[in-house]
Amino acid sequence: MTDRGKHPSGPAPFFHAYDVRARFPQEISPDEAVRLGQAVGEVTRGPVLIGRDPRKESRIFAAHIRQGLERAGRPVTDLGIVPTPLVAFWARRCECVGLVSTPSHNALGYVGLKGFTSQGRIFGSAWSRIRQRYFRIRPGSSRLPRASGAFRKGGPRVLWHDYVREIVGTRQVSGTVVLDPRGGGHGSTGS
Repeated sequence: MTDRGKHPSGPAPFFHAYDVRARFPQEISPDEAVRLGQAVGEVTRGPVLIGRDPRKESRIFAAHIRQGLERAGRPVTDLGIVPTPLVAFWARRCECVGLVSTPSHNALGYVGLKGFTSQGRIFGSAWSRIRQRYFRIRPGSSRLPRASGAFRKGGPRVLWHDYVREIVGTRQVSGTVVLDPRGGGHGSTGS
């Protein structure tokens, strides 16, 4: 693999229709993750929320994505370990971009990135624009100053309460409630 994202199977095969998924660092290197974050930051607008699942790889990958977002001058708030639907909810509520570092159902060693618009909808055609921008960014581009966080008025804690109120207030729950450990039930969480 070269710095420009060339792989035996073609350039940047980690781009998919609605997300990014690959083995880390074999198929997507830390430098490529930073460039991916920068591309997301240059294609989208406004502050960015970033959450992750409990896998060690997801934490490391999210840090590289954040570094790229900050290179693009974007204000970023790290939500920590949160379920994917919460990021979509918060993106809509805060009217900003939401990203989740998770490879979903893929095995350990994989990373992934899902994106949500300020309306809480999953990125669709935005991935095509992000991919195009990714290939225009030179490896090791100059760093811009760090931007401040995206939250005002109480931060993530307030949004947790809003999310729970919305679930409880709009849906009746009966039967068994299952807690999804976001990969933690079968994977290593790291620290």
